[in-house]
Amino acid sequence: MSGMSDKFDLSSMIADVTGAYLTEVQEAVDAAAEKAAEDLVKLTKQTAPYDEHSRNAKRKKHYRNSIAYQKRTTAVGLSSYIWYVKGADYRLTHLLVNGHQARDGSRVRGNPFLKNACEEVFPKFLAEVEGAVKPK
Repeated sequence: MSGMSDKFDLSSMIADVTGAYLTEVQEAVDAAAEKAAEDLVKLTKQTAPYDEHSRNAKRKKHYRNSIAYQKRTTAVGLSSYIWYVKGADYRLTHLLVNGHQARDGSRVRGNPFLKNACEEVFPKFLAEVEGAVKPK
């Protein structure tokens, strides 16, 4: 065993490989999450209810135009994407999704546009994440 001057540190090699894999997976998941957020916003803007009785065309689509997403980054560098409604219109989401009582006392049924959009977007996102995690 004399001449064993060539040493290698197996633990640092494993750490390097897993670190590179982790970075690759994080980037792929982040890209998939951003695409899912974009798709969710697009789909909810298309399917969200609007004030069809309003004569003001701008008011008709005001809620739809307020739908957006935001990227938030944690202290450790992980990203999350949040679907939300801008301004004071955020209060309408609960009423539109769950229904509410109308001015005349009748009941307005809820519209599950947000749930339906999530059910369409989430399986695609999950498939992309699973594809990113599986070794190539």
